[in-house]
Amino acid sequence: SIIAETITNAFVITTQYHHLAVGAGATTVLETEHGFRLIDAGVGTDGGADLSTAVLDRLTDIVGDKPIVEVMISHLHADHTNLLPRIAEKFPIGKIRAGAVQFSDPRFQELLKQVAEAQARGVQERAKAEFDTKRADWEAREGSKIGDIPKRQRAFEGAREVYARDALVRMQ
Repeated sequence: SIIAETITNAFVITTQYHHLAVGAGATTVLETEHGFRLIDAGVGTDGGADLSTAVLDRLTDIVGDKPIVEVMISHLHADHTNLLPRIAEKFPIGKIRAGAVQFSDPRFQELLKQVAEAQARGVQERAKAEFDTKRADWEAREGSKIGDIPKRQRAFEGAREVYARDALVRMQ
């Protein structure tokens, strides 16, 4: 997390900047006192899935488990947008900004659909992981009433699914 550093009586450093330039692609990360913002979210297509995973891993190292408050898309070329669905699955994203020309483009509308689906998957997966950490509590309450181990496991999985669906509803 960023800590404001006083430089003079009038100036304070309040932002850190990370530019992940990969081939023709770019993802720029701004860390401010208000959270993380991305400018573009893509990598060149020549590197394939390994390159995308490496950039996503580097982004994870920078952002950690914090949300991304905003993603700003400069233009709709794939090397500036193709990581956005994967980022949306891994991190909560507050806003996505684009110009009017990009917004009205059918490719951008398709990208937003992919982002929404990925964001929903991510919310549910994080909720399931959170519920898994509470298994001992569940076992002590609801689970203790079910003697049959396979039935108890099915009941736990059902409760976990409900918890994940509820997380998605809370997000909306």
